[in-house]
Amino acid sequence: MNKATSLFLISTCLTLLSFSVSAEDQGKLKWCENATITGTVQKSTVTHPMNRSKFVVFTLSLKQPVDIAAAECEGSKVAKANTKEVQVKDEQSVLNKYVGKTITVSGLLMFPDNAYDVRPAILYPPITVTTE
Repeated sequence: MNKATSLFLISTCLTLLSFSVSAEDQGKLKWCENATITGTVQKSTVTHPMNRSKFVVFTLSLKQPVDIAAAECEGSKVAKANTKEVQVKDEQSVLNKYVGKTITVSGLLMFPDNAYDVRPAILYPPITVTTE
């Protein structure tokens, strides 16, 4: 393999790697798949609709809405969604230090399925956080 061919292959591989699924890559997010989303961490306290207990919720506020494609997930057909907020489920001690900061979070993208899921989309652990 000559030098030009090697450079072409390396360039092509790097280009393909840059097209990972993320919130900026509209239309590629799918339910029950890993997703990478960038947003500003917000913390709020909400009230459970049935037992009236209070609990803390962490969300990512996004600059632009993201589209999540319809999919079959855990035996259910989940409709497509469009949202500017994604709830992040992880330990408070992990997320507290990022409140008010813009971060990138990777995790399993799920639909809300209980009273503790208060946003249209949920990122479940294990999550990976990177800061900008």
